[in-house]
Amino acid sequence: MLKLDDVAIVICDVQENHFCTQFNQANTANALSQLARCANLLNVPVVITEKDPEQNGNTINEVCNHIDDFS
Repeated sequence: MLKLDDVAIVICDVQENHFCTQFNQANTANALSQLARCANLLNVPVVITEKDPEQNGNTINEVCNHIDDFS
């Protein structure tokens, strides 16, 4: 069985300019928001990547609003 000390969540390149082309944006944003919120509640580390944020924008608010030490 996994221990909380042995896990992390990785959210890759969920950025404003990429996300606007995503199929079913509302459901995807809701699912990512729930994932981030649960990770935060369980103190599971979240790693967020951004590819070229100057061009592609920042991580969508639905994700970063639920990460305590997101910067």
